[in-house]
Amino acid sequence: MDADSGANIIAGVALLVSIASAVYAWKSAAEARVANQISIHEYQKHLYEAFVKLNEHLIKEQHKLDRDKVKDFEPYARTAVLYVDSFLARKVIDFYNDCLELVTLQTNRSFALKALRDLQDDLIEREGEAMDRHLEKISSTHRAFELLDGDVHVREGKTAMLGRSIDAELMKKLKIVQT
Repeated sequence: MDADSGANIIAGVALLVSIASAVYAWKSAAEARVANQISIHEYQKHLYEAFVKLNEHLIKEQHKLDRDKVKDFEPYARTAVLYVDSFLARKVIDFYNDCLELVTLQTNRSFALKALRDLQDDLIEREGEAMDRHLEKISSTHRAFELLDGDVHVREGKTAMLGRSIDAELMKKLKIVQT
């Protein structure tokens, strides 16, 4: 066996080793991408679970949202852009903000209703001009209540529709197994 043959054999073996290394590196990179996707999916799953919890609360307690339950979703809304595309993240943030606004509107509506009832209860004690002024107060408070009530109903409908849309999109985007 001469030197050229030995060099050719060594070069051939080196070529096979480099091909095997390249295939191994390619497979390792593919596995790393899959592992990374699984890791991201775990965060996406937590986002989805927190969203479902808030959305179910909205559906069940539509007329009386709990501020603390809404606020529990805040970290998920803030970090949604890290785990889903920007369009869907914007919808998640809008949903959270709509729920917060609903809590405020519902609280204001409750105060307006209480004020209206208190004014109506005080009507019995009034006579003459005092009664007329009191009736004006009742009338304006009633209008304020009706406006708030209308705003609440519009916001509830809008937020519920947004929730259904987000649920469908999250489910579609987070699905690992495609059928």
